[in-house]
Amino acid sequence: MYCVEDYQKEDWFVLYQSALVELEQPKMAGRIRVARESTLARKERLRTLPGLHSEEQHKISDALQTLSALERELAEFDAEAERRAVDAISATERRHGWNKKPETDTTQVQARQPYRAREESSTKSLGDSVKTGRREDDRSEHE
Repeated sequence: MYCVEDYQKEDWFVLYQSALVELEQPKMAGRIRVARESTLARKERLRTLPGLHSEEQHKISDALQTLSALERELAEFDAEAERRAVDAISATERRHGWNKKPETDTTQVQARQPYRAREESSTKSLGDSVKTGRREDDRSEHE
């Protein structure tokens, strides 16, 4: 005869309990997944077995709800941990100024003296110094 509490010896129940008492977060998600799969498999198997098994079916429903709640809590914990990590990185970046754009990182259009103008200016100065035989430094001294 099938005793009311015999379901406690079933694999799904043992896996469910191990998921409930797991304290190490990295292992917790895996234990929840395995317990859910085993519990759902047992639920399907009970449909083919003769008898009502109402107590076990009720426990399976409770277990699935509890596992879902655990998954939500774990997801919230992971999201909060990720937010804290991003905040810590952002604070470090602000403190060290790592996210600042370099002041010299401007486009040619925004630069104070466009490249072509600098090139023309330096070429003109070189040409003038060649024609007169003096450098621009010398010109400023004589004037």
